[in-house]
Amino acid sequence: MIGTGLTPEGILQNEVVYALSTDVSWRENPVNVTQWLTDYIHSRYNYVSDKINHAWYLLQGSVYNCTDDHESHNKMEIVVRPKIKHLDPYIWYNWTQVADAWALMVQAAPDVINSTLFKYDFVDVGRQVLQDLAHIYYNNLTAAYHAKSVDKAMTYGKKMTDLLMDMDTLLCSDSHWLVGTWIEAAKALGTNDAEKKLLEFNARNQLTLWGPKGEHLDYANKQWCGLVKDYYFKRWELFVNSVVDALKSGTKFDQDDFNQKCFSTVEQPWTMQQNLYPTTPTGDTLKISQDLYNKYKGDIQASAKASIGNPVWEKAYMYKDIPVYPSHLIVHH
Repeated sequence: MIGTGLTPEGILQNEVVYALSTDVSWRENPVNVTQWLTDYIHSRYNYVSDKINHAWYLLQGSVYNCTDDHESHNKMEIVVRPKIKHLDPYIWYNWTQVADAWALMVQAAPDVINSTLFKYDFVDVGRQVLQDLAHIYYNNLTAAYHAKSVDKAMTYGKKMTDLLMDMDTLLCSDSHWLVGTWIEAAKALGTNDAEKKLLEFNARNQLTLWGPKGEHLDYANKQWCGLVKDYYFKRWELFVNSVVDALKSGTKFDQDDFNQKCFSTVEQPWTMQQNLYPTTPTGDTLKISQDLYNKYKGDIQASAKASIGNPVWEKAYMYKDIPVYPSHLIVHH
């Protein structure tokens, strides 16, 4: 064998998957994934920590262990056009294990936050937990609409939009999650103002509408700083306001009317804009992560416990025994 290669449709994420995929091809014997992952993390961060090892062990057995027919494209609510419809969680794992992994990383972070690769993973795990929690806020919002409860709709609508702004703040703190980098890279290929303008439009359009009228709407969605705040947040803000207005007026929420307003006031305008986005991070990742974990841990725990008795939700949301990290891999200081 001369070598191997991968040709994914999307990349620049989940680096551990590509590392393992390219490594196993050179091995004659089956890989002990837990041991491989422990060695990989030590090398990746140049740091040894039981808490970090345990965090990745939880990730290995949850979000990195898809054994069913879930597809690769992200279809979680925060990155798709909102609608009034109760949805089962589009996840294949016990998300509380990912939340527990985030907690362990928060505890370990002060000693390893200067590692660029840890910082990237740290933001990624926190982002994932917030994404999963948003699903519960969304279903509570739609339930409030069907129950005709204005107060609850406003409560969970605000939780949803606040979470999106918090996610944007977290993403802005690391250089790998900036929409500005994507847009400026596209503009740099232009040789004059007209070309730069066209390239920026295409860069924005691909992430969102992917077509003049949204022919591939949200197909290439990204959870990036700037995009979350100015695109996904604004869609959800419009949705929450529309739902609350419908409840207050005693009228049925008009999905078709909302879709048109969303396209004409949020989606299409964003693709045409030329406002600048930062290409350097802002904010302290460690402090932001600590603050967000403390802010949301109560809702994470309450949401998990509230799912008991629902077989669909129990698979993903119910607290179960946390897998014990293998004793032979524990670091002896």
